[in-house]
Amino acid sequence: FSIDSGLIFERLASAENNWVQTLEPRLYLLYVPYEDQQDIPVFDSALLNDSYANLFINNRFSGADRIGDARQLSFGLTTRILDQDSGDEIFSASIGQAFYAEDREVSLNNSIDEREKSNLMTLLRYQPNRQWSLQLDSVYDQEQSESRQTDIAIRQRSDIQVFNLEYHFRENSLEQSTLSFVYPLGVNWHGFFKRQYSILEEETVQNLVGLSYEGCCWGLK
Repeated sequence: FSIDSGLIFERLASAENNWVQTLEPRLYLLYVPYEDQQDIPVFDSALLNDSYANLFINNRFSGADRIGDARQLSFGLTTRILDQDSGDEIFSASIGQAFYAEDREVSLNNSIDEREKSNLMTLLRYQPNRQWSLQLDSVYDQEQSESRQTDIAIRQRSDIQVFNLEYHFRENSLEQSTLSFVYPLGVNWHGFFKRQYSILEEETVQNLVGLSYEGCCWGLK
């Protein structure tokens, strides 16, 4: 059983640019009773990463091998800057947290999650135009006063080329940077490159360089 509710307030943020600012509080109530699922093999289920979007879903596991029990209330607050002429979103900022009324017993390793609230989730997006975007996802542990997870991505996408620069951090397990792009080299020809580097291990995880050809109805890489 779930209830997803919210409100949208808006005001004129800039008459010169015709920008509108919104304020969007959101409440999500979720109840899923506990059922013992230890006899069911785990084929493709995994615990989803903490994120602002995952505060408002009905199952904390991917796949169908585990259905997570829950008695929780998630609260989120989002503000956006919108171009009233085009409808494009220029900037958005979201912050949210889940509060639990009981322990979560369903798990992949027979553990019980006894936390009374989730980490604090934030999501920032900035898109100055339709090609360029900057996004920051963050997970902050209030009890330990430290960051648990950070994802930063700068992206540029057009009809002929793609550019991505990313940074990913997971406490005590992962810290990586990724550079990738696709660039036109001529009619129907593109070059592509990807380099994934582990800052934690100080070594390259993946290097990828290639060419691709795409015609009207077939392609080669």
